[in-house]
Amino acid sequence: MELEFNWKVFQSCFYPQANKKQSPTLLNESSPVFCIVNGRRVIGFLADGENIKEIIGLDIKEVVSSLKRKEIYFLKKELMEEFFDKQRLNISFGSTAHEAFSLLKEEIIKSKKIFKLDNELGTLVDAEEALFKDLRREHFLLLFFKSIWAKLLPRRFGFLLQLRGGQQKELFIVINHGKVEQCLIPQFSNLRTESAGELEIKVRSLTEKNVLPVIGVSLGQEEWRNWSGSSNPWRDIFAAIRKKQIKFYKFPWKTLILLKFYIWSGSFNNNGTRSA
Repeated sequence: MELEFNWKVFQSCFYPQANKKQSPTLLNESSPVFCIVNGRRVIGFLADGENIKEIIGLDIKEVVSSLKRKEIYFLKKELMEEFFDKQRLNISFGSTAHEAFSLLKEEIIKSKKIFKLDNELGTLVDAEEALFKDLRREHFLLLFFKSIWAKLLPRRFGFLLQLRGGQQKELFIVINHGKVEQCLIPQFSNLRTESAGELEIKVRSLTEKNVLPVIGVSLGQEEWRNWSGSSNPWRDIFAAIRKKQIKFYKFPWKTLILLKFYIWSGSFNNNGTRSA
């Protein structure tokens, strides 16, 4: 069975640009484009769920000019060949686009061989160190799913994220052994819900439809956006839980209690270890 993975929705939800002062929405961000170049000509690209094949064959300056509202980065053809020739990308048959892109991103970070166009020189120059720092940062919730605390969760489960405020947004992901296996916007058009029990009803519907345990979390869009820009927002999250600003359904409270204890008893890292 082919799994649905909406890459654009995934990126805009888990990696919103929190430093931009604009109303938070689920689908309003423009992700970077990584162009593969041979000399000055673009021969391929990596983009988040987008088809921009018109840039194939263009000069690097023409690409930047045609994609004015995007961050453009360049990878040299030799680097890509090196990745695949040495089989560094362990992409198995049936891997999702998200898994493949994540593995490639890891290789880009390790190599630091990524470039931007210098508008004055008209040539490629090393990208800023800030880019690599941003590429290394993984969303706190995705790190949590990989941490030792997530061992208290089912090996494979669904996660319904409900973002309140303005036009309500919802995202449904399936986690399999700590990795995001599926990502989509759930459809509840035929479901009658009451505001008081809306999260519970939707979680039950997804559980029956997907035949797997589903966890539901509901919170404000602004809080989500702010926490998404932080590497360790857990203290703020627990403060919001105490104020009842976050709603849960079917979330293992044992996991939260243990996590809370270690956060407040010392410095906490997302990988599940305490820093000295």
